[in-house]
Amino acid sequence: MTLKNNIFDDDILSIVWKFINLDNMNKASLISKKFFNIYKKLTINDKINIIYNETNSISLFVYKITTNLFNKFDYKKSKFIPKLVKYLNNNLSIKFIENKNLYLIYDFIEIILHTINNKFKNLISKLENINYDFSNKKYSIQFIVNLLGKNKSNTFENINEIFSHYSFDKIRSIRFISFIFLFKLSSNLENISEFDNYRIVISQKKILSINYLENESITIKNLYPKYLVSYLNTFLLK
Repeated sequence: MTLKNNIFDDDILSIVWKFINLDNMNKASLISKKFFNIYKKLTINDKINIIYNETNSISLFVYKITTNLFNKFDYKKSKFIPKLVKYLNNNLSIKFIENKNLYLIYDFIEIILHTINNKFKNLISKLENINYDFSNKKYSIQFIVNLLGKNKSNTFENINEIFSHYSFDKIRSIRFISFIFLFKLSSNLENISEFDNYRIVISQKKILSINYLENESITIKNLYPKYLVSYLNTFLLK
C-alpha cells in the first residue's frame, strides 16, 4: 500500500521529486534551490511516510528506520527488532497505515532504544518533543493499548515476548516507559468524545504508575537516575 503525500504541487519538478527516495531528496536539496524549498517543508511525519512508500513493507520499513536510529545515536543493533517486526506484521491494521500513523512506530522504537541503552537524557528530550494532534487518531491509541495489553494470565505477553532477550529489570523498565509513552499520546484527548473510555482507563493507569514509581517494595525508580525519576513524577502528576 502506498501513502499519498500532500506536500507536492502538480508541476514537473514535483512529479520528478515523487520518484526519488528520501536520501536522494536530501542530496537534491543541496544543489537545487527549488528542491531545497520543497525538502524543508517536509515534516518528520512526511519523511517517515516517504520511507514507508520506498519500502512498501512493514518489515523493510522497520529495518530502515532502526538503521537510521542506530546510526544517528551510535547505538548497537538491538535484539528486539525481529520480534517487534513479527508482532507488527501479525497485528498492525491496514487502518493504522492508511491513517498515516507510522510515526508512532518510529517514536516508540526511538524511546525504547534510549531506554535499553540507558540514555535517559535522550529519552527525556524525545518525550518533551512529542506533541501529537489527536483529532482523528483512534488507531494510534489502540496500537499502544494492544501492545501493552495483558493476556488472560494477567501478564504483559506482547511486551514480555518482544523483549524476552533482556533482563527482568530491563523489561520492567521498558514496560514502564511504554506506559509513559501511552500517557504522552493521550495528553491531547480532551473534548474528543470517542475517547471517553480511554481517558478513564488512562487516568486510572496514571494513578497506578505514580504508586508504582513510589512503591519502595517494587523499586522501579532504582533503575533510573534521580533526574529521570523527578521528570517522570512531574509528568505523571500533570
